[in-house]
Amino acid sequence: MTTLDGSATHAGSLDASEGGSDNGSNPSASNFLSGLDRDSREWINANGISDDDPAEMLSGLVTKSREMESLIGRSVRFPAEDASAEEVDTFYDRLTTRLRPEDAAGYEYSLPEGLPQDMPYDSEFADAWRHFSHDAKLPAHVSSKAHDWFLQHAATAIQARQSENNALFEQLADDSTKAIEEAWGPKGSRRYATNREHFSKAIDGLGGETLMSELVDAGVIDEEQRVLAPRIVMALARAGEAMFAEDRLVSGGAASRNPFSDESRNWDEQNSIIRDDPTLARQLIQSAGKDPKTYRL
Repeated sequence: MTTLDGSATHAGSLDASEGGSDNGSNPSASNFLSGLDRDSREWINANGISDDDPAEMLSGLVTKSREMESLIGRSVRFPAEDASAEEVDTFYDRLTTRLRPEDAAGYEYSLPEGLPQDMPYDSEFADAWRHFSHDAKLPAHVSSKAHDWFLQHAATAIQARQSENNALFEQLADDSTKAIEEAWGPKGSRRYATNREHFSKAIDGLGGETLMSELVDAGVIDEEQRVLAPRIVMALARAGEAMFAEDRLVSGGAASRNPFSDESRNWDEQNSIIRDDPTLARQLIQSAGKDPKTYRL
C-alpha cells in the first residue's frame, strides 16, 4: 500500500505515535483496582485475595461471595412484630438448637452452695426438671441457672416457714403450760405433783410406753414432756385418779383411808404398796402431805 507521500507501508499497521499496548496484552490488577476506594482495597488484601492478577482476584471475590451467601443462609433472623406463634417457635428453636442437649438426660445439675442440710431434694425432682427443660427447649446453662434459683428461693421460703412454725409451737406450749398450772397449781407444788402422778397412773394402766409414744406422735405432748393439749392431759389425770381410787377399793381398803397419813398409818401396808405399786405409793404419800423422797421414791 502506498501513502500519499509515495512511501510504502504494511496494511493494518499503526503509527507508533498513536500509542497503545502490544496486541493481546491485559491490564494489570492494580489498574483494575484503581477505581475502588481505599477501604475496599484494604478489605481485599486483608481477606487474602491476590491482586497480582485480575483473574485470580476475581476468583477470590467470587469465593468470598459464596461463603458470605452460605453464612447468610444459615443466619437466624428475628421474627417481625406481627409474626405468628409458629414463626416465633421456629425462630426460638433455631436459636437454641445448639445450646441444648438432644434429650432430657443431657441436662446436669448440682446443688448450689448455702442450702440447709434438711432441704428436701430428691432424684424425682431433678428428673422432672430435666423433662420440663427439654420440653421448653431451654439451653443447658439456662436450665441449670433456673434450677439453682428455684432451690435457693425455695430454701429461703422453707426456712421462713420453719421459723414461723417454731414461734407458733412455742406459743402453744406456753399457753398449754399456763392452762395446766391454772388447774394443777404451779410446777413444783404438791398439787401439781399429785396430778402428774395421776396422769402417769393413767398412762401405765392404759398402754404404757406405747400410749405415750402415740400421744407424742399426736401432738398431745412433745418429746421434752411439755404439754401441748392440756384438756387431754387433764382428762387422763382424772382417769388416773379414778384408777387410783379403784385400786384402793380392790385392795380392800377404804378409798378415804391412807396408810401413809398420820391418822391411819400402817407400816406393813406402806411397805406392800411401795413394793407392788410405786406409783400408787407416791400418790398416797403426796396425798398425805409428805415427800416421796422420804420413802426413797
